Amino acid sequence: MGYYHDEQKTKEAITHDGWLKTGDVGMMSAKTRAISIIDRKKNIFKLQQGEYVAAEKVENVYLKGDKLQEIFIHGESTETFVIAIAVPHKKFVEEFAEKHKVSGSYE
Repeated sequence: MGYYHDEQKTKEAITHDGWLKTGDVGMMSAKTRAISIIDRKKNIFKLQQGEYVAAEKVENVYLKGDKLQEIFIHGESTETFVIAIAVPHKKFVEEFAEKHKVSGSYE
């Protein structure tokens, strides 16, 4: 458990009682006790080729338009690409479906 041959990084990432510190900021619902991730402690990550990505900056660029309601950007230091999870606005999806003659229920 922990970083291979790197005790210092292991101490930074795993608490004395075995909890992994992911760097995410969460919020727990008092009613349901469900945990939601609401932010990141560190908003920059490095890709395999050495490129640094400021996730929040990229997310804000995509949110400027009227097509997306939410977006989450994720990257790994072992990969050369980022992954985005995006939630489009309902109105955009409906207009797109109508324009391209796609039928079905959105809800």
